[in-house]
Amino acid sequence: MKTIFYTAIAVLLASVINIQAQSVTFVRTSAEYVYHSPGPFVDIESDATVTNTTNHNINLVFKRVLNNLPNSNWSTAFCFTLCYPPTVDSSYEQAVSPGQHTFSFHFYPDSVVPGIGHAKMLCYNADIRSDSASVTFNGSTFPVGIRQISSTVNGFKLNQNYPNPFNPTTRIGFSVDKSNYVDLRLYDILGREVKVLLSQPMNPGEYEIDFKADNLASGMYYYRLQSGENVAVKKMTLVK
Repeated sequence: MKTIFYTAIAVLLASVINIQAQSVTFVRTSAEYVYHSPGPFVDIESDATVTNTTNHNINLVFKRVLNNLPNSNWSTAFCFTLCYPPTVDSSYEQAVSPGQHTFSFHFYPDSVVPGIGHAKMLCYNADIRSDSASVTFNGSTFPVGIRQISSTVNGFKLNQNYPNPFNPTTRIGFSVDKSNYVDLRLYDILGREVKVLLSQPMNPGEYEIDFKADNLASGMYYYRLQSGENVAVKKMTLVK
C-alpha cells in the first residue's frame, strides 16, 4: 500500500514539475551594446538564441514590445527563420523544433547623427500564452563605453565621476538638453589637455561614459564638458 502511495505522489510531482517547466528560453548572445560607426546602409546586428526546451514542436510568436529610437531616420527589424521588414512588429505563429535556434535583431541607424537605439522583443509559446521570455537589444553609433541612460532630461548637467578617487576605471555621467556637438575632455592640474573622451554630435539625453586611466600618473585631473554655449568642469583624483 505504501509503495502505491509513494508512486502516486511521485507521478503527481512529476506532472506538476512538467506543467511549471519553461518551454522556451530567449537569451541575448551579443554584448549589451552593439556598436557601429554611422554611415549609409549600416546594419547593427545583435544576436540571441531561442531554445525549445521540450521534446516536441511548440508554436512560437515574436513581438516587438519596445522600439525606442533616437529619431525617425532609425528603424529596426528582426529575423527568426524569416527576416521581417521594419514595418512588421510581430512574427507569424510558427512551429519550432526542440533545441536551440538563432535569432537576430537589426538596427538601421541615421547615417549622419550618432545615437543609441533600444528595443525589446517578447517571445511566447502560442499554446501557453503565459509561457514567455523577453530580451532587450541595444544598438549604438557611439563608441563602446558610452551609454544612453534616458532620453528625457531637465537640462545640461555634468555629474561627479564615480568612484572618486579611482584606479584605474571611473564613470562620468552627463546630460545634454539639446541636439548639439558635445565635447568632453580631460586636463591635468596645469591645464594641459590629456585626452579627448568624447567629441561628436549627440541627441538630448542622459549619458554615461567609462574612462580607463591605465597610462596616466596618479594625481588630480579636470574634466570639461561643453555642449553649445553650456560648459561645466569638475575634478577627479587618480590614485595608483
